[in-house]
Amino acid sequence: MARLAFLGVGLLTALLPAAAGAQTPPAGKIVFSVFAGLPAFQGDERCEGLYAVNADGTGLARLAGDAHGSGAFYPGFSASGRMLSFGTTHDDRVTLYTMDVASGHSRRRSTFLSPYSASGTVWSPQGRSLLYLYARGMKLELHALELPRGRDRNLTPGLIALGASWSPDARRIAFWTRARPARRSAVFTMSSDGTNKRLLAPDATAAAWSPQGGRIAFFRAADRPASLWLAGASGDGVRKLAAHARPPALWSPSGEALMFLRELRGRSSPGSEYGAGDLYRLDLRTGRERLVERSVIPLVWRRDGRILFLRGRVVAGEGVFAVVVARADGTQERLVGVTDEEDVNIGSFPAWQPLRAPLMQAAPPFTPRVDGGRCIRLLAGLRSRIR
Repeated sequence: MARLAFLGVGLLTALLPAAAGAQTPPAGKIVFSVFAGLPAFQGDERCEGLYAVNADGTGLARLAGDAHGSGAFYPGFSASGRMLSFGTTHDDRVTLYTMDVASGHSRRRSTFLSPYSASGTVWSPQGRSLLYLYARGMKLELHALELPRGRDRNLTPGLIALGASWSPDARRIAFWTRARPARRSAVFTMSSDGTNKRLLAPDATAAAWSPQGGRIAFFRAADRPASLWLAGASGDGVRKLAAHARPPALWSPSGEALMFLRELRGRSSPGSEYGAGDLYRLDLRTGRERLVERSVIPLVWRRDGRILFLRGRVVAGEGVFAVVVARADGTQERLVGVTDEEDVNIGSFPAWQPLRAPLMQAAPPFTPRVDGGRCIRLLAGLRSRIR
C-alpha cells in the first residue's frame, strides 16, 4: 500500500511553467506534514500537523495542528501561493480544506472516502480549480473543485481514474485511467470540464504536460521494465525516450529536459519500500542522461532551477525522510525538514509555495496548541541529527 500511496502523489505533481527569459520570482515556504509517530515526538499528538520552513532551512515554524482529534496532512499550494489546501484524517476519511495564507482562515470543501485518494490533490495553473481523486465504492473518480464557489464535478464518470496533469493554460487535462480493474491503464486528454475526451496513448500511465503545452510525457508500464515516452499534445509524434524508467516525470522549466526514476542498484536503502529510486536527468535535445541523486523520492522542479525531494534515513533504528532542497544537478543540497514514514505511507508529501506570499499560522480550529516551542525544538533537534 505504501508504494501505491507514493505513486498517487508523484504522478499528480503540478509544475509551474515560466516564460523564456522571464525573471524568476522568489520562492516561498516549504510546508510538510509530521505524523505523531516521528521518533522525536514519541507519539505525542500535540506536535502533529503542518510545519513551514524557508528553502534555506531557516524559519522553522508550526503552521497547523489538529482539530477535534484530526491531524492536518496533504499540503498543496495554488499557483499564486496565496491559497493552501490540506486534508484532515479521521476514521479512514479525509476532509479537504483550503486556507487563505494571509489570514489563516480555512474553509471545508469536500470529504474523501479513503486517505489514499487524497494524495492526488492538484491545483490548476490559474488557481481556479482543484483536482482530486474521490473513492466511490471500488472506483476512484477524478473530481474538479471550482473555486471560490466550491462547485464539485466528476470528470470521469464510469472510469477508474488514477491521476492527472493540467495543461499550462488550464484548458485541458491529461489523465490516466482504466475502464476495468483488470485492464491496463491508458492516457487520455480532455477539456477542463470533462468533455472532448481523446485517447493519447494506450498501455500508458503517469502523464506530465510540458511547460509550453505542446508535449506530454508518459510511461508504459506494460514494458518490462517500464519505459518513458513522449507524444505531442494531440497524440502525434509518439517516441520512446528511455528504458528502465519509472514515474514520476518532472519537466525542466524550459521544457528541454525531464527527470525520472530508475530502480535502485545493489542493496535497497532506506525509503526503497516507499518508492524511492535513483533520479536521472534526460536532455531532450541530445538524448544524454545523467544521474542526479540516488535513492530519493522527487517532488518538484522549480522555475529557479532547484528541486525538492525526500531521502530516507534511519535514526535510532526508526525510519524518517529528510526534506531536501538542491540544485537540479544535485549540488548544493540543503536539508530543511524531516517527515515521518507514516506521512509518506499515506501519501502526504511536502509542498513548495510557488511564489512568496505571507504565510500565517492557521486560525481556529487548526491553530497549533501552545507548547512553548517544544515541538519546534524536538523537530529541529532531529533534523540536526541527520545532516
